[in-house]
Amino acid sequence: MYNCMIVHEYCFIVYFNSPHLLQVPPKVTGVSVSMDVKDGNPSLRVTWTALQNVANFSEYRIEYRRNGELNWGNRVSAQPYSTSILLPALLPGTEYSVRVRVVSAAGEGEWSEVQTETTYNSEFIQLHVQLCHPVISRMKASMTGSTCCRGLHGFACSVCEGVLGRS
Repeated sequence: MYNCMIVHEYCFIVYFNSPHLLQVPPKVTGVSVSMDVKDGNPSLRVTWTALQNVANFSEYRIEYRRNGELNWGNRVSAQPYSTSILLPALLPGTEYSVRVRVVSAAGEGEWSEVQTETTYNSEFIQLHVQLCHPVISRMKASMTGSTCCRGLHGFACSVCEGVLGRS
């Protein structure tokens, strides 16, 4: 399949189904956002489904903002082989919107569906650090691979993962 473009009386043939053409990357799917704690600060963990067979894949681009803000002012990047990233040091008790897309040599893919989540409030984090972390540290020697803060209050924070050696 081809198309002819006439420029200054010359015909240039452009092949649209050539395997050498780079295609814009697909939309990222499976994006989810969950609450986390890092270094005693509220954080959000963003996860997504890994994309396969994207030519010249350079990075995942993640943008986030506080709900109500018009501009996506915060941007971070993740390596092509990753499927999650931690957004640390966010404001406590604040709802954030997050979106993800792929960047390759052919351009930027479409943004994922926007996901929202509210960070933990300061009181919860203080309680968590004061009560859970000492218990987790003392129990480390007798813990099995899946036991951590998740059993105490429903999530495994980065500090707990670090104590267990899974940072």
